[in-house]
Amino acid sequence: MSATLLLITGSLLLLLGPRVGRSRPLPVDLSRQTVPAAWKGLLGRTRVVGGSRRAAAQRIDLERWPALIQQMAALLRAGIEPAAVWAALREQGRGEPPEEAGVVGRDIDELIRCAHEGALLGADPARSLRTARLRHPRSRAVRDALAAAWAVSGRTGAPLAGVLEGLARAVEDELDALAARDTALAGPKATARILSTLPLLGLGLGMVMGTDPLGVLLGMVWGHLALALGLGLSAAGLLWTRRLVCGAEEAAP
Repeated sequence: MSATLLLITGSLLLLLGPRVGRSRPLPVDLSRQTVPAAWKGLLGRTRVVGGSRRAAAQRIDLERWPALIQQMAALLRAGIEPAAVWAALREQGRGEPPEEAGVVGRDIDELIRCAHEGALLGADPARSLRTARLRHPRSRAVRDALAAAWAVSGRTGAPLAGVLEGLARAVEDELDALAARDTALAGPKATARILSTLPLLGLGLGMVMGTDPLGVLLGMVWGHLALALGLGLSAAGLLWTRRLVCGAEEAAP
């Protein structure tokens, strides 16, 4: 009997264990101290939704934004005019099929297209950037920050390349902070999933031990009350845990 119980428990742990270990911590670079304070919290009010694997995939996709901003800064430092930067970026991005670009990739293409067309017409770069209709909420946040950086540089005369480099570092720091937050929340989420399976495990163990828990729950008045109370408490626990996790995600800087 004890061997059977150990076998069942071990099987459940093997099934649940990989889900606990799917979220891998991404390195957080705490050495960056040169990020302008104006860019802090750039992405903090938008959330990546979905499971840990989907969230990790979205974070990897979002890393295209700091890479794009760094590339813009490099082109400017190489002596290319700001209006010609968009033409170079648009020409470089023509080779990737739209179906393989993903949501963020298509957002980047849309941003570059709007900025390039505005540059050809001699329009204000910041205004041209804000006309881009982007789908991902974090893409929209980066778009607004990029437009603000372009406007600040044009209004104050600050070197645009340096402003963009600071913005790229800020976006990278925000993505690293999101990765660290998701890693910290992976434990509570996994614990909630495991605890939600314990009632089913108890029913299975009761049947293995020769009792009839289903008959008691379904065939007696007290069983009905116990079943209703158990389902209610389980639902309340899951909702409470989800509320705590969502609160922690929204409160993250």
